[in-house]
Amino acid sequence: MARGLVLPGYMGNADWHDMSEYVVHLTDRVAVQSIFRSNTIEARTRTGVVRLLEGISDSQLSVCLSEIPIGHLNRLTRRGSYGIGFLKGFVEAESGQMVTYLPKGSPAAERFQRLVREAMADRVQPGNRINPENPLWSITQFVDNPGAYGDTRYEFEWEREWRVPHHLTFDAVDVALLLAPEEDHDWVRQSAWVGDTRSAYQGLVLDPRWDIGRVQHALITSDRSSA
Repeated sequence: MARGLVLPGYMGNADWHDMSEYVVHLTDRVAVQSIFRSNTIEARTRTGVVRLLEGISDSQLSVCLSEIPIGHLNRLTRRGSYGIGFLKGFVEAESGQMVTYLPKGSPAAERFQRLVREAMADRVQPGNRINPENPLWSITQFVDNPGAYGDTRYEFEWEREWRVPHHLTFDAVDVALLLAPEEDHDWVRQSAWVGDTRSAYQGLVLDPRWDIGRVQHALITSDRSSA
């Protein structure tokens, strides 16, 4: 297998196609070019249960990724069909982790809200502002409360989301795969200036619309070509 790649599956179980060793970030064609130019996915989205809380909302900025198995990424293509994938170990080393879902109104959600209220009561002078250094704010971006909010339902547990609480900067060796529609694979290889060489990307490129059979074939083919 090519460096950094593993077949679809989980923890050595190749037939566990409902689980994954990868996390991916999907976006549009323009945004992925910016990622390639900078070798960085910027933390632009406020996430978690206190993302709108005045005074600390900027501390909740995160990079969002998904653990959906790479043979089922078509579920996420509403976000875009271009992107980048990493092995989980790299993202964990960059302080990333999976999101914890505490359903709205559940006992666990209520207990966590009590912790939030206690942290909100921690004030600093001058101005009696919420203390931005309270340690709870370092984990709130990883917690969501799915459920009904008026006429809207926020239920995205199926995305198996991961978050990184800062910009995610990477080198070429950290990249496990790139994602693009099949008709744009040549373009993405030439555009993906990952690392210092500015040469065409030689690693694995997948179409997020491919099923598990196409993905496995691409991985095996990549393995043979790198041998």
